[in-house]
Amino acid sequence: MRLTAIATLVSLALIACAPPVTQDSAPVPQAQQAPTLSNRDWQLHQVDGHALDPALVAAITQPVSLRIDQQHIDGTGAKLSGFDGCNRYFAAVEIDADQLRVGAIGASKMYCEASSAFAQDFQQRLRQVSQYQIESSELQLLDASGQLLLSFRQP
Repeated sequence: MRLTAIATLVSLALIACAPPVTQDSAPVPQAQQAPTLSNRDWQLHQVDGHALDPALVAAITQPVSLRIDQQHIDGTGAKLSGFDGCNRYFAAVEIDADQLRVGAIGASKMYCEASSAFAQDFQQRLRQVSQYQIESSELQLLDASGQLLLSFRQP
């Protein structure tokens, strides 16, 4: 009982000695950091600088997406994965500064009447990627000549 009373008095003394929290002493929010390439989900919003066809968007079950994990769970290095409008896909990826090279792409083998052709075209564009840049919150994948292939945003 005596120890409890002493502990309570010590706690109250410490609280009383602490400076009051005011507007000036409240934590200052940190500036919004620019998005990084890896460990983020990205959703496709343009192909060759053009918005996605609304009929395609209506036909697919979920947004076309991309994710790059630089340290994959199995310890083998960077991996790319996502949904191409029809199938889940995955590939090894090499990243060096602003260079990005996609390895062989594997995918599930669903047939989607409305989006199979788009999915094949999307994967073909991924194979052509050799550079990337992030402007604002937009990930742009470019070919060797700097031509924009695919543009993604964070959801």
